[in-house]
Amino acid sequence: MKLFVLGKKGNRSGQSFTELSLVLLILALILAGVVEYGFMLNSYLHVLDGAREGARFSSNSNPFTFNDVSQAYEYDNPEQRFYISTAAEVASVMDPIALRPSSDPTKSDDVVVSVYSVTYLHDTSQWSIVQYPSQDPHGWSLCTHYKNGNVATFFALKGVPIPLYLRDVNWPSCSPQQTKFSSSSSLLQSRLDPNAPATGMLIVEVYYHYSQVMKLPVFTSIIPDPIPIHTYTIMPLSAAEATPTPSP
Repeated sequence: MKLFVLGKKGNRSGQSFTELSLVLLILALILAGVVEYGFMLNSYLHVLDGAREGARFSSNSNPFTFNDVSQAYEYDNPEQRFYISTAAEVASVMDPIALRPSSDPTKSDDVVVSVYSVTYLHDTSQWSIVQYPSQDPHGWSLCTHYKNGNVATFFALKGVPIPLYLRDVNWPSCSPQQTKFSSSSSLLQSRLDPNAPATGMLIVEVYYHYSQVMKLPVFTSIIPDPIPIHTYTIMPLSAAEATPTPSP
């Protein structure tokens, strides 16, 4: 007797559909990640351009007040015009990406401007770094001076309204950021050359918090939202050189 075993042909259409669904899901997540990253990269480039243009804009300016009586520059008297103009240029270049101040320091955007007079003392093999303005040891913060009324006063004296990109209602209650380049930090000294002559430096830092556009739980659960972005630009500033600045 011959036995014939007939194999039952399975239905593979359901299996193929399941496999296709899994692949499409993975591809959709990858596509969503690429789109979200594109939005963030666009914001980052605007923030980076803001720091660069702000530093370039003020690199030929003077952050010190000239005293007509003593015919000398007052290095301990910060000239608000220099710092506010720098911060305003940063915010202007970033437009349409707007700074969003907040009372929460983990979410507050800010512009921090610092000026340094730098000299390497060969006899002691140490750096002499003097930071300005001396009243702001953590750097001149747009948030701090907005709260103090200096920004409003500056534009009022110019006879122009505060620019739209600096009119966020949360500025008066914002939480200021601090410079990462304190005069004693290794981050600053690692960028200095002991063989270079005495110099002046301008550092413009921008703190920005990118809020995810798509708000997908698969991303927000593992990636902070907002995502902190910190950019900076270092430019030489002749007005801050350790040697006396000639009178105009």
